[in-house]
Amino acid sequence: MKRHSNVIFLITHDVGAVYGCYGNNEIYSPNIDSLASESVRFDSHYCQWPLCGPSRANLFTGCRPLTTKRFNNLPFFKSFRNRAPEGFVSLPECFARAGSHTFGAGWIYHDDIDNPSWTEGHSIPLPNTDTLPAWAEGWMSPDYLYEWKAESSRALIRSRLEKLKEAGVTPEVFQQPEVFRKARGPAVESAKIDDNQYYDGKVAELACGFLDQYQSDRYPYFLAAGFVAPHTPFRASEKYWNLYNRSELTLHPSREWPLGSDDWMAGDSEPAQYYTTKGYTKPWKPDEDQLRELLHGHYAAISYLDAQVGRILEKARRRDDWDNTIIIFTSDHGFSEGDHGYWGKHNMWDASLHIPLIIRIPEERNVPTAVSRITEHVDVFPSLCDVAGIPIPEFCEGRSFRSLLYNSESEWKDTAISHRRHMWHDRLQKYDQCDSIRTKGYRYSEYKDIGGDVVGAELFDYEKDPLESINHADEECYTSVRNELAKKLKSSLDS
Repeated sequence: MKRHSNVIFLITHDVGAVYGCYGNNEIYSPNIDSLASESVRFDSHYCQWPLCGPSRANLFTGCRPLTTKRFNNLPFFKSFRNRAPEGFVSLPECFARAGSHTFGAGWIYHDDIDNPSWTEGHSIPLPNTDTLPAWAEGWMSPDYLYEWKAESSRALIRSRLEKLKEAGVTPEVFQQPEVFRKARGPAVESAKIDDNQYYDGKVAELACGFLDQYQSDRYPYFLAAGFVAPHTPFRASEKYWNLYNRSELTLHPSREWPLGSDDWMAGDSEPAQYYTTKGYTKPWKPDEDQLRELLHGHYAAISYLDAQVGRILEKARRRDDWDNTIIIFTSDHGFSEGDHGYWGKHNMWDASLHIPLIIRIPEERNVPTAVSRITEHVDVFPSLCDVAGIPIPEFCEGRSFRSLLYNSESEWKDTAISHRRHMWHDRLQKYDQCDSIRTKGYRYSEYKDIGGDVVGAELFDYEKDPLESINHADEECYTSVRNELAKKLKSSLDS
């Protein structure tokens, strides 16, 4: 491999390890599965925060959440650069300083555009301002309607908006998040349109355009493409919906809340704002039909995403430098697809923190097809540098897992650390921060108040109970396990 490899970094929203290559024989993901067949698949990879902005900050800074202090989706990079560790550069910026030309397409940082990261710019598909209907003028911006294309979807939005108007809501009041969420479109959409009319098709078009145009024998490239389709609302062209028979999809076997866990231990379920006009103000749990509709929509959106990934990979394969191109595919965080009757990511259960990571390492013939050791999002930055032959910045708080690619028994950590704080819209607010530790067999989470006192805990035993049906934190027979995990968690936080 040449010293500085090309990198194609593909990241999506809100998908756990549910692709065919991870053992799901119901989902249609041929392009991602094909990539996995010529790559290393990480089977125990975890994010540090089950929310888009904070998790992406960990990925692209190489720093943990308590260093980045990004706990929400507000703009981050500009302010972080003023207080970042000495010598800080973002992941793309690190490659740029090593000689790469960097380009971003789509939803990457969940942030304002960070100009120092991109030598060739960062392009984000924008809505067509000419498409705003008259009934929405003065109330909604074009990007509010951008997510929905079908006439039936827009009719629902219009109907909900009219009810708000009748109730006396003004355009100014409508801009408040807790109000405009009452005029959402449907949770899912199937439209008879081509791929490029939805966001992810435009992202693929931008990425493919870069690969067509960029030519340099001297300077490698770093291309990042960020996709959104698997994030609610689930939207995909009709052909991807037709890949599935909704009645034959397998629903998650555990639809009950974990025994022993309080209801405030998970935040609000995201589809509530689409199925109701109450937003998150009242409890909501999907019924059988909604569970099937959501799963069908999520799978269709993932298959649509897969097709866009395939477009980019096909374009990259046709280039002369394919044999010197690293491909990485991942998600910002996981997603609960009906586990415990819950849809969304605002919780500390495994489905929201366990995510796919697939890395193609060119010209390497002796690497494993899968790595089972625990790895974390914060490890990706140093690992990509290490694999590409670029010095790892000293500020990185993750570790390079390159050694695992050649010796699965090499010295390595055995835990992943994650955190969560309440979102502004969480209906029940009980704790300040949750700190969680994942080992091979257990997950232990401590919910703490603002003074640091533990107000609740969860302990799941995955060897005996992989479905997390019972929270063992208060069981006497698990006291020694809890104490050991609490000690490891404290040690990790202190360090």
